[in-house]
This record gives sequence, structure tokens and C-alpha cells, in this order.
Amino acid sequence: MALTCIGDVPSIVALSKDASPAVRLAGLVALRKLKRPEVAAFLESHPLEAARAIYDTPIPEAMA
Repeated sequence: MALTCIGDVPSIVALSKDASPAVRLAGLVALRKLKRPEVAAFLESHPLEAARAIYDTPIPEAMA
């Protein structure tokens, strides 16, 4: 996935505010693959997927 390879975390986190649910989900998946705690920014738009990313990956820093 290109977003993961680029690794521009601030730009990926900004996708959490995008109007398109598909774009927001792509940002969430990219942060999950990068194991970044910023995945918590997607809890509001994609609560189930973000929670799975946090607990299944796991990403302890995002559990706070």
C-alpha cells in the first residue's frame, strides 16, 4: 500500500477528516500496518475497525 510505503504519518492522520469513508478507511489501514498510535484518531468514523486495529495488532500506546 502506497500510504504505508510513504510513511507520512501526519498526512495519513489528516485522512481521518476526509469526507469519503473509503479514504478514511484507507488511512486507518495504513496506520494499522505502521503500528502507529494515531490509529485512535479514526475511532469516531470507524469505531469497530479502529478498535480492532488497536487491540489485534496490538498498539498499546493507542489504548489510553
